[in-house]
Amino acid sequence: MPDSALGLYTAFTTNPYTMKREIITSLLLLTVFTVFSQDLPFEIKGAYARPVKAEKLDMATNMADLIDGYPVSWIAEYVSTGISVVSGDKVNQAMGINDHLTTEQVSLLKRADLGDEVVIDVAYKSKNFITKELDVRYMHYTAQ
Repeated sequence: MPDSALGLYTAFTTNPYTMKREIITSLLLLTVFTVFSQDLPFEIKGAYARPVKAEKLDMATNMADLIDGYPVSWIAEYVSTGISVVSGDKVNQAMGINDHLTTEQVSLLKRADLGDEVVIDVAYKSKNFITKELDVRYMHYTAQ
């Protein structure tokens, strides 16, 4: 073992308080760096298009009918809801103001063909537990 490594080893084995202090300091620094490196604001975005059955589109009356696990409890109020149906190079869109589908949105979903891409965008306000204020968040959901 080199002399410098032997000296370090001897210092830790002869003084247990030094080793405890070094371990505690390392853990505290790791915790501080981990906390401050976090990006706390978040958005929910799908990584891939999810399949949706035609019956589900035909029977939907609100956003929770379309999206499995729709986060109703997170949403304090709605800013806007939009549904787009992409068929080839043609895009049809209908807007709403809450989670209940408008007649235009329902009609658009019923006209969607097999293989069309259905895109749902929701802008909503959610309580920020740190500032206690309502922050605007966005949800983007794509289904085929």
